[in-house]
Parts: sequence; structure tokens; C-alpha cells
Amino acid sequence: MKCILRSIAYILFLSLLPVAISAQTHTGGINKQNTYSKKQAAPVSNKQITVTVKNLAEKSVVVFAGPKVEIKNPKPRLKTLGGLSKNTVYVKVSDVVCLMNVQDKPTACTDIKLTTTLVEINASANGITAK
Repeated sequence: MKCILRSIAYILFLSLLPVAISAQTHTGGINKQNTYSKKQAAPVSNKQITVTVKNLAEKSVVVFAGPKVEIKNPKPRLKTLGGLSKNTVYVKVSDVVCLMNVQDKPTACTDIKLTTTLVEINASANGITAK
């Protein structure tokens, strides 16, 4: 009998626990309306950043640098980079830098983040990474 009463008491305790927690009004993680406040994400920066593109391949490559939506019509943003070279491009956060083939289609891309300072094209000219 005692075992059954303990089980019932334990179940009642567990069912009332969320109510007791939401009734607390300390300022740690709960705001005045007794609901948890969410941290707001930092807005994406729209400022232009300078990125160095380092071509480790011996051959020249064609690169697109700009917004992802403009990759369907890349002609105005295409840039030919010489073999074993370093070049500077000006892009915005969330833009992409892509290697392009002879039909102006992307073969490899990397996203630009706020911390990106270097984009490297590998020695085979078939891969691209942001650092």
C-alpha cells in the first residue's frame, strides 16, 4: 500500500513540477510575463568586406564573386585569375565565390562569412575553400 501511495505522490510531483517552475519570477532566464526570453540573432552585416583569393593552380581560372541569386547571369561579375596568383575581391557577407567552367556554370562554390579573409583555389583548380 505504501508503495502505491509513493508512486501516486511521485507522479503528482512530476506533473506539478512545470507549473512550479513557470511560476518563478526571478530575472535570470524568465521575463516579467513568466515566459522564457529568446536571444536575438545578430543581424547579417551588409557592409562590403575585402577577401583575398589565392589561386594555387598553375593554370588560369574564372571566378564569380557576388550574390548567389546573380549566379544565373554571371557575366558582369566574372573575373579571370592567373595561375599561382593572389587577387583581391570585394564582397558582402553571405555572398559566394565560385569556380566557373567554360560554359559559365559553377563547378565549386564557397560562402562568405563575416570572418572570411581568404579564399583558396586548390592546385587542381577543382575546389575552393573559405578561411
